[in-house]
Amino acid sequence: ADIGGEIKNPRRNLPLALVIAFIIILVLYTWQPFALVASMGWQEVAKAGAPAIMLQAGKLMPGMGIWIIFIAAMGAILTSINALTMSCARDIVAWARDGLMPKGAAHLHSRFKTPDVAILIVLILEIVGILFAATIDKYALAAVLALMLIQIVSAYCVLRIPNKLPDLYNKAIFKFNGFWRWFTFLGSMVTFVFILLMGIFLDTMDKEGNPTQVPYTVLVLVGVLLVGIVYYFIRMAYLKGKGVDLTANLKKVADATLAEAEEKLSM
Repeated sequence: ADIGGEIKNPRRNLPLALVIAFIIILVLYTWQPFALVASMGWQEVAKAGAPAIMLQAGKLMPGMGIWIIFIAAMGAILTSINALTMSCARDIVAWARDGLMPKGAAHLHSRFKTPDVAILIVLILEIVGILFAATIDKYALAAVLALMLIQIVSAYCVLRIPNKLPDLYNKAIFKFNGFWRWFTFLGSMVTFVFILLMGIFLDTMDKEGNPTQVPYTVLVLVGVLLVGIVYYFIRMAYLKGKGVDLTANLKKVADATLAEAEEKLSM
Protein backbone atom coordinates (compact mmCIF):
# COMPACT_ATOMS: atom_id res chain seq x y z
CA ALA A 1 0.00 0.00 0.00
CA ASP A 2 2.95 2.36 0.59
CA ILE A 3 3.74 2.36 -3.13
CA GLY A 4 0.08 2.52 -4.20
CA GLY A 5 0.71 5.76 -6.08
CA GLU A 6 3.04 3.90 -8.47
CA ILE A 7 0.75 0.90 -9.09
CA LYS A 8 -1.48 0.58 -12.13
CA ASN A 9 -5.16 0.43 -11.18
CA PRO A 10 -4.49 0.35 -7.40
CA ARG A 11 -8.20 0.13 -6.56
CA ARG A 12 -8.24 -3.36 -8.10
CA ASN A 13 -4.65 -4.56 -7.78
CA LEU A 14 -3.89 -3.61 -4.18
CA PRO A 15 -6.73 -5.60 -2.55
CA LEU A 16 -6.09 -8.46 -4.97
CA ALA A 17 -2.37 -8.56 -4.12
CA LEU A 18 -3.05 -8.42 -0.38
CA VAL A 19 -5.57 -11.26 -0.46
CA ILE A 20 -3.46 -13.51 -2.72
CA ALA A 21 -0.27 -12.85 -0.72
CA PHE A 22 -2.04 -13.53 2.59
CA ILE A 23 -3.40 -16.88 1.39
CA ILE A 24 -0.04 -18.01 -0.04
CA ILE A 25 1.88 -16.98 3.09
CA LEU A 26 -0.71 -18.62 5.38
CA VAL A 27 -0.42 -21.92 3.52
CA LEU A 28 3.39 -21.89 3.36
CA TYR A 29 3.89 -20.83 6.96
CA THR A 30 1.52 -23.61 8.08
CA TRP A 31 2.99 -26.37 5.91
CA GLN A 32 6.66 -25.65 6.63
CA PRO A 33 6.70 -26.26 10.43
CA PHE A 34 4.19 -29.10 10.06
CA ALA A 35 6.39 -30.85 7.49
CA LEU A 36 9.52 -30.27 9.57
CA VAL A 37 8.04 -31.70 12.78
CA ALA A 38 6.37 -34.56 10.88
CA SER A 39 9.68 -35.61 9.32
CA MET A 40 12.04 -35.06 12.27
CA GLY A 41 9.87 -35.14 15.37
CA TRP A 42 9.50 -32.19 17.69
CA GLN A 43 12.18 -33.46 20.11
CA GLU A 44 14.84 -33.52 17.41
CA VAL A 45 13.73 -30.15 16.04
CA ALA A 46 13.96 -28.60 19.52
CA LYS A 47 17.42 -30.09 20.02
CA ALA A 48 18.73 -28.93 16.62
CA GLY A 49 17.31 -25.41 16.93
CA ALA A 50 17.60 -22.99 14.02
CA PRO A 51 19.69 -25.33 11.76
CA ALA A 52 16.94 -28.00 11.87
CA ILE A 53 15.65 -27.12 8.39
CA MET A 54 19.16 -27.33 6.91
CA LEU A 55 19.85 -30.66 8.60
CA GLN A 56 16.62 -32.19 7.37
CA ALA A 57 17.21 -30.86 3.86
CA GLY A 58 20.53 -32.68 3.85
CA LYS A 59 18.77 -35.95 4.72
CA LEU A 60 15.82 -35.74 2.34
CA MET A 61 17.37 -34.00 -0.68
CA PRO A 62 20.44 -34.66 -2.84
CA GLY A 63 23.84 -33.22 -1.98
CA MET A 64 22.83 -29.78 -3.22
CA GLY A 65 19.72 -29.79 -1.02
CA ILE A 66 21.29 -27.74 1.76
CA TRP A 67 22.48 -25.14 -0.72
CA ILE A 68 19.04 -24.96 -2.34
CA ILE A 69 17.41 -24.31 1.04
CA PHE A 70 20.13 -21.80 1.92
CA ILE A 71 19.71 -19.85 -1.32
CA ALA A 72 15.92 -19.90 -0.97
CA ALA A 73 16.19 -18.61 2.61
CA MET A 74 18.53 -15.81 1.57
CA GLY A 75 16.17 -14.93 -1.27
CA ALA A 76 13.28 -14.70 1.18
CA ILE A 77 15.30 -12.40 3.43
CA LEU A 78 16.33 -10.21 0.51
CA THR A 79 12.74 -9.83 -0.74
CA SER A 80 11.64 -8.76 2.74
CA ILE A 81 14.43 -6.19 2.89
CA ASN A 82 13.47 -5.01 -0.59
CA ALA A 83 9.86 -4.41 0.49
CA LEU A 84 10.97 -2.48 3.57
CA THR A 85 13.41 -0.43 1.49
CA MET A 86 10.73 0.58 -0.99
CA SER A 87 8.11 1.45 1.64
CA CYS A 88 10.48 3.32 3.99
CA ALA A 89 11.84 5.34 1.09
CA ARG A 90 8.34 6.65 0.43
CA ASP A 91 8.12 7.81 4.05
CA ILE A 92 11.32 9.80 3.60
CA VAL A 93 9.91 11.39 0.44
CA ALA A 94 6.78 12.43 2.35
CA TRP A 95 8.88 13.87 5.19
CA ALA A 96 11.03 15.81 2.72
CA ARG A 97 7.98 17.26 1.00
CA ASP A 98 6.58 18.23 4.39
CA GLY A 99 9.82 19.97 5.34
CA LEU A 100 10.78 17.54 8.08
CA MET A 101 13.82 16.52 6.03
CA PRO A 102 15.85 18.43 3.42
CA LYS A 103 14.04 18.80 0.10
CA GLY A 104 16.76 16.88 -1.72
CA ALA A 105 15.56 13.64 -0.10
CA ALA A 106 12.38 13.86 -2.19
CA HIS A 107 14.28 13.75 -5.51
CA LEU A 108 12.81 11.44 -8.15
CA HIS A 109 14.77 9.59 -10.82
CA SER A 110 14.44 11.34 -14.17
CA ARG A 111 13.54 8.16 -16.04
CA PHE A 112 11.92 5.75 -13.59
CA LYS A 113 10.30 8.40 -11.34
CA THR A 114 11.40 6.47 -8.26
CA PRO A 115 12.77 8.20 -5.12
CA ASP A 116 16.43 7.38 -5.80
CA VAL A 117 17.91 9.57 -3.05
CA ALA A 118 15.48 8.25 -0.42
CA ILE A 119 16.16 4.64 -1.45
CA LEU A 120 19.91 5.29 -1.13
CA ILE A 121 19.41 6.77 2.35
CA VAL A 122 17.38 3.75 3.47
CA LEU A 123 19.96 1.37 1.95
CA ILE A 124 22.78 3.02 3.90
CA LEU A 125 20.76 2.88 7.13
CA GLU A 126 20.03 -0.81 6.52
CA ILE A 127 23.71 -1.61 6.00
CA VAL A 128 24.64 0.28 9.16
CA GLY A 129 21.86 -1.51 11.05
CA ILE A 130 22.98 -4.94 9.89
CA LEU A 131 26.62 -4.22 10.76
CA PHE A 132 25.60 -2.84 14.13
CA ALA A 133 23.26 -5.74 14.94
CA ALA A 134 25.87 -8.34 13.92
CA THR A 135 23.19 -11.05 13.50
CA ILE A 136 20.08 -11.07 11.31
CA ASP A 137 17.78 -12.11 14.15
CA LYS A 138 18.74 -9.04 16.19
CA TYR A 139 18.18 -6.81 13.17
CA ALA A 140 14.83 -8.46 12.50
CA LEU A 141 13.77 -7.96 16.13
CA ALA A 142 14.51 -4.23 15.99
CA ALA A 143 12.72 -3.90 12.64
CA VAL A 144 9.60 -5.72 13.88
CA LEU A 145 9.39 -3.60 17.03
CA ALA A 146 9.75 -0.39 15.00
CA LEU A 147 7.11 -1.53 12.50
CA MET A 148 4.71 -2.35 15.33
CA LEU A 149 4.99 1.24 16.58
CA ILE A 150 4.03 2.44 13.10
CA GLN A 151 1.10 0.01 13.05
CA ILE A 152 -0.19 1.39 16.36
CA VAL A 153 -0.12 4.94 15.02
CA SER A 154 -1.83 3.83 11.81
CA ALA A 155 -4.49 1.92 13.76
CA TYR A 156 -5.14 5.01 15.91
CA CYS A 157 -5.57 7.10 12.75
CA VAL A 158 -8.08 4.58 11.38
CA LEU A 159 -9.90 4.73 14.72
CA ARG A 160 -10.16 8.53 14.59
CA ILE A 161 -10.90 9.08 10.89
CA PRO A 162 -14.75 8.98 11.15
CA ASN A 163 -14.67 11.71 13.81
CA LYS A 164 -11.85 13.85 12.44
CA LEU A 165 -12.59 13.50 8.71
CA PRO A 166 -16.22 12.37 8.33
CA ASP A 167 -16.58 13.59 4.74
CA LEU A 168 -13.51 11.71 3.58
CA TYR A 169 -14.57 8.61 5.52
CA ASN A 170 -18.01 8.61 3.90
CA LYS A 171 -16.37 8.61 0.46
CA ALA A 172 -13.96 5.79 1.30
CA ILE A 173 -14.17 2.56 -0.67
CA PHE A 174 -13.40 0.41 2.40
CA LYS A 175 -15.11 1.24 5.70
CA PHE A 176 -14.62 -0.34 9.13
CA ASN A 177 -17.41 0.02 11.67
CA GLY A 178 -16.71 0.99 15.27
CA PHE A 179 -16.12 -2.58 16.43
CA TRP A 180 -13.45 -3.33 13.83
CA ARG A 181 -11.70 0.03 14.32
CA TRP A 182 -11.40 -0.60 18.06
CA PHE A 183 -10.50 -4.24 17.40
CA THR A 184 -7.67 -3.13 15.10
CA PHE A 185 -6.35 -0.53 17.52
CA LEU A 186 -6.51 -2.68 20.66
CA GLY A 187 -5.21 -5.69 18.72
CA SER A 188 -2.19 -3.67 17.58
CA MET A 189 -1.52 -2.54 21.15
CA VAL A 190 -1.78 -6.07 22.60
CA THR A 191 0.35 -7.54 19.79
CA PHE A 192 3.03 -4.89 20.28
CA VAL A 193 3.21 -5.46 24.05
CA PHE A 194 3.44 -9.23 23.49
CA ILE A 195 6.18 -8.87 20.85
CA LEU A 196 8.04 -6.34 23.01
CA LEU A 197 8.05 -8.67 26.03
CA MET A 198 9.08 -11.63 23.87
CA GLY A 199 11.75 -9.46 22.23
CA ILE A 200 13.20 -8.40 25.57
CA PHE A 201 13.18 -12.02 26.75
CA LEU A 202 14.88 -13.32 23.59
CA ASP A 203 17.34 -10.42 23.61
CA THR A 204 18.53 -11.45 27.09
CA MET A 205 19.21 -15.07 26.13
CA ASP A 206 22.81 -16.20 25.94
CA LYS A 207 24.12 -19.06 23.81
CA GLU A 208 23.03 -21.58 26.42
CA GLY A 209 19.48 -20.21 26.46
CA ASN A 210 19.76 -18.49 29.83
CA PRO A 211 18.39 -14.91 30.31
CA THR A 212 21.69 -13.39 31.46
CA GLN A 213 22.40 -10.70 28.84
CA VAL A 214 21.35 -7.06 28.68
CA PRO A 215 18.52 -6.49 26.11
CA TYR A 216 20.96 -4.71 23.83
CA THR A 217 18.79 -4.58 20.70
CA VAL A 218 15.76 -3.16 22.51
CA LEU A 219 17.91 -0.48 24.18
CA VAL A 220 19.42 0.50 20.81
CA LEU A 221 15.92 0.80 19.33
CA VAL A 222 14.86 3.08 22.21
CA GLY A 223 18.00 5.13 21.61
CA VAL A 224 17.20 5.51 17.90
CA LEU A 225 13.68 6.70 18.77
CA LEU A 226 15.10 9.28 21.17
CA VAL A 227 17.51 10.49 18.48
CA GLY A 228 14.56 10.88 16.12
CA ILE A 229 12.65 12.95 18.68
CA VAL A 230 15.66 15.20 19.25
CA TYR A 231 16.10 15.62 15.49
CA TYR A 232 12.45 16.64 15.13
CA PHE A 233 12.79 19.50 17.59
CA ILE A 234 16.16 20.57 16.17
CA ARG A 235 14.66 20.64 12.67
CA MET A 236 11.68 22.62 13.91
CA ALA A 237 13.96 25.19 15.58
CA TYR A 238 16.15 25.38 12.45
CA LEU A 239 13.18 26.08 10.17
CA LYS A 240 11.74 28.57 12.65
CA GLY A 241 14.99 30.51 12.42
CA LYS A 242 14.42 30.73 8.67
CA GLY A 243 10.86 31.92 9.16
CA VAL A 244 9.22 28.56 8.43
CA ASP A 245 6.60 27.13 10.78
CA LEU A 246 6.99 23.35 10.44
CA THR A 247 3.73 22.59 12.27
CA ALA A 248 1.75 24.91 10.00
CA ASN A 249 3.57 23.54 6.97
CA LEU A 250 2.72 19.96 7.92
CA LYS A 251 -0.93 20.87 8.38
CA LYS A 252 -1.01 22.61 5.01
CA VAL A 253 0.51 19.58 3.28
CA ALA A 254 -1.94 17.30 5.06
CA ASP A 255 -4.85 19.43 3.86
CA ALA A 256 -3.49 19.26 0.30
CA THR A 257 -3.11 15.50 0.55
CA LEU A 258 -6.69 15.12 1.81
CA ALA A 259 -7.98 17.33 -0.99
CA GLU A 260 -6.16 15.13 -3.51
CA ALA A 261 -7.57 12.00 -1.89
CA GLU A 262 -11.10 13.41 -1.96
CA GLU A 263 -10.69 14.27 -5.62
CA LYS A 264 -9.54 10.73 -6.48
CA LEU A 265 -12.30 9.10 -4.43
CA SER A 266 -14.95 11.22 -6.14
CA MET A 267 -13.95 9.87 -9.58
